[in-house]
Amino acid sequence: MSACIIGRITITGPQDCAAYAEQTVALAERFGGRFRSRAARKR
Repeated sequence: MSACIIGRITITGPQDCAAYAEQTVALAERFGGRFRSRAARKR
């Protein structure tokens, strides 16, 4: 079964971004998932 998740987040603490990214990638890989694309926009 396939699923697609589209999300939008606002980062309020840039120092926490790396930890968040590592956790989401690890979780996706744990269940055989992958990221098809990622984008970032700095303000």
